[in-house]
Amino acid sequence: MFESTLKNSNLINNDVTFKKKIIMDNLITSLTCPICMELIDKPIEVKCCNQIFCQQCLYHCIGNKKLCPMCRTSITNYESYIINTTSSVFLHKLIKEVKELQNT
Repeated sequence: MFESTLKNSNLINNDVTFKKKIIMDNLITSLTCPICMELIDKPIEVKCCNQIFCQQCLYHCIGNKKLCPMCRTSITNYESYIINTTSSVFLHKLIKEVKELQNT
């Protein structure tokens, strides 16, 4: 009886660990810049497709072609993208937490 309970407990723990890993993997994927493939640094969002990039990555990409790196919509001025300070602060904190979790 005890062995059965122990096996069930281990299965539950493994299931919880697996679910946590999936959630963490999805979070990391969502917070990864599609240009540099690193966790986003100084998030900036383009209005055309609502994609978020690292600020430096986006500036580097639009410096030459003036096109969104994801959907290829013309990005001609600063009004084409958003630096949302509230979202940026939240994302920055979240990314910092994810980086710390990755290092543990």
